[in-house]
Amino acid sequence: FPLVALIDYLGYRLIAQSVLPIGKDTLLYGSGDGATTIKDEDPILTDKFKLIGKALNLKPHYVLDRERVDKKLMYGPVDIEGHKGKDGRYYILDTARVLPPVDPTGFARSSYLYRMFRPEFLRLNPVPLSSDAFSLFGNHDSQVHDQEVNEATQ
Repeated sequence: FPLVALIDYLGYRLIAQSVLPIGKDTLLYGSGDGATTIKDEDPILTDKFKLIGKALNLKPHYVLDRERVDKKLMYGPVDIEGHKGKDGRYYILDTARVLPPVDPTGFARSSYLYRMFRPEFLRLNPVPLSSDAFSLFGNHDSQVHDQEVNEATQ
């Protein structure tokens, strides 16, 4: 979501929202449609995600599209979006699942969406962890990714 501010002034309430210069045609990394299509089309943007993944100790992992045909190496969750805006700048959206989830065993199955490791823990953990562990997106080598997260959760 873009930057939003709620402003109360002299009895008036305004909502100010930035408008990003992006659209469906500017998506170059990740997926904006629940992994129906997965993009990795800009080497500069891919290198930026690789640097972020390394800094956070995220495990590079392969993801498959919904048809299980197209396989891409991702450095974060597949549903993150990397755009090159119409102004030539890069924008990253949908970062809610960047941090890997803790093992959801004993919690609601959907807890992988909101129970995440802290970044301080990830940087100190000896094994990089996949952002897509325990999710339906982490369908390639999921047993390995899930086990690594399970061991880190202990």
